[in-house]
Order: sequence, then C-alpha cells, then structure tokens
Amino acid sequence: MRFGLIVLLLFGLVGAQTGYAAEQEDATDWTLLDNPGLGIVRLWALPDGTAFAADWQNNLFTSTDDGDTWVQVGAPPDGWAVAPDATDASITYGVANPGLYKSVDAGASWQLIRASDSPVTSFDASHLAVSPVDHNLLYLVEPLTSFEPTRIMRSVDGGMTWVKATDISHAGSPCVAQVSILVAHPTNVERLFSDQGCYAGRNFGTRLSQSVDQGATWTTLFPDGQGLIPRRLIGGASANPQRYYLSTSPFMGTSAARVYRSDDDGATWMEVLEAGDPQSTNFGGLAFNVDNPDCVFVATGQTPNPDDTGVRMTTDGGLSWAFLGRQDIGWVNDLVRLPDGTLLGATNEGIWRYSPGP
Repeated sequence: MRFGLIVLLLFGLVGAQTGYAAEQEDATDWTLLDNPGLGIVRLWALPDGTAFAADWQNNLFTSTDDGDTWVQVGAPPDGWAVAPDATDASITYGVANPGLYKSVDAGASWQLIRASDSPVTSFDASHLAVSPVDHNLLYLVEPLTSFEPTRIMRSVDGGMTWVKATDISHAGSPCVAQVSILVAHPTNVERLFSDQGCYAGRNFGTRLSQSVDQGATWTTLFPDGQGLIPRRLIGGASANPQRYYLSTSPFMGTSAARVYRSDDDGATWMEVLEAGDPQSTNFGGLAFNVDNPDCVFVATGQTPNPDDTGVRMTTDGGLSWAFLGRQDIGWVNDLVRLPDGTLLGATNEGIWRYSPGP
C-alpha cells in the first residue's frame, strides 16, 4: 500500500483487467504498459520467460508475452495470491486468514499447506523462498502476519510437512528481529541467503548471511556496522557463478544507497555504485544478464530528486554506468530481466518495459 496509495488517491482506483495490449511506442526505449494497472510493487521472472507482477492491493498477475497482456491469478477463498513458484508457472502460493496456501493449477484451486497461529491479515512476499533447484524445498518466515518474525520454517516436500530451520528472535535481548532478504541459491540446494537476525541501533545496519545446511547454521558474508541495510541479492548462476551483486540502502539516513559486487562467491565485496542523491532511500531493482554477468541494471527507487530516476546500466561489471533510455519513469519498486533481454520495471504508475530491439 505504501508505494501506490498516493498515486491512487490522485488519479483514482484503476481496476485490473485482462487482455489489453501495450502502448505502441519506441520499442528500444521505456514504454508504459496499459496493464495490469497502477501501484505495481513486485515482479518475478521465470526461466521460461513467464512474468508475474503484484500490486499494492494484493493482486497477482501473469504474462507470457513480455507484458503485452496480463491475466490475474486466482486467489485462495477470502485471500490473495502472493508469489509464484521459482520455475513452474502453474504453481502459485497464496495466503488467507487460515494460513499459507498452494495452487498447482495456476490459481484455479488451493490447498492449505501451513496453518497460522493467528488470522493472516498481511504477508511479506519476501518471507517465502522457493528453491530453483528443487521446488519442493520451501522456506517460510513465521508468524505469517507482518508482526516481528521469530523463526524460519523449512519444508522439503512442497509444504506438506515443516520443521524449524532457524530461530530469529532472542528472548530478553533489546533487539528487533528482521528478515527482508530470503533467497535460495540458484544451483546449490543446501545454500540459503538472508539478512535474518535480531538487530539494535548498536549494530549500525544489518548483515547478509549464508547457510550451507538449509538454514540450520549461518555465517556472515556482508557484515553489519557499515551504516547499510542489504536489500537485494542476485548472482550465483551465470557465466561466472562466483559473481554476485548486492544492493543496500542507508541505515537511519547515514549514507547513500550503494551496490556491491563479489567475484569470490561472497567472501569479499567491492562498491561499484553509489546513488547520485545521498537522500535516496534505496535502489528499487537489481537485474543482470546471466550470459554476461558484467551487464547489470540498477533502478532508482525512492528519491526526492526527479533528475535521479531511471535505470542505470553497466557493461563492465560496475566500472562505468549510464542511464538506459528515458529517465522519467518515476520511482521503480522492482526490476526484472526476462530471458530474451526484455526489462520490466514496477512503478506506482504501472509497468514500464524496455525491449532490447532487433
């Protein structure tokens, strides 16, 4: 709601419909699509080119034609769809008051796979991770509502049974438990990345950690104490599997948003980009070309500077950057690159598309 509310109040609620085609504009620049509507906050791209988009009203849409047309995904009874499977477009996850649901027929029917201890009234899609190696391996942050997380649960049978992988909160400690990154490794079924932990002001930021035993134990990759908060992580499966990129936002406004690169599987990190405006609160999207991991795309998220919006691109691993096409596309909440090179950017005004051209 926080991303699209202002726009919706100004322009009115736009109903999500299906079957509309994109505006015909310059195919080699950013084009604002007619559908699925305003207030897009999250995007996913599957290996087969299927795209998913979520809006602030908890509607989930899918497209199989680079965003030309979108179809709304069915939802659990009295609930909403929250995320697709990592590799199979027919499998979708949703939530309703009773808990977490799963559909294996693109939202036509649903099964409750994890009951909640209390009625679910909100859910953070980043609190569910599906392994791209084995989509029966799931990770779920609990409780399912937006209250302070306490644990990460693991299922190895598609959600039929669950065990506790990690305790997050620490009884008696003056800290706040947090999980905003939960990413299963793209090729190693044992590895999991997260910023999970219980943090206080003394941490001066948060850290990125790795588990090599499906969440049972953790080691730090990107340490806290730097005045930064890890936001997005990509990499691990490309022409250079040792390459990762990590975007960060400032802790308590202490620095500018930054992007880091690792060339040694996360052991060390080097800064490759700092936001042009130090007041920028985050980079709103991070994507790269898996066939050429030196080619990276970073979108500006929230910023008070209208001249700092748009998507930056590098073709040399971050040594140099330039804006890609027009910059007047607003705050970008998320960014994905489809296998054919098409970029989709989620904004309050809708979805923008950049096609690579012939």
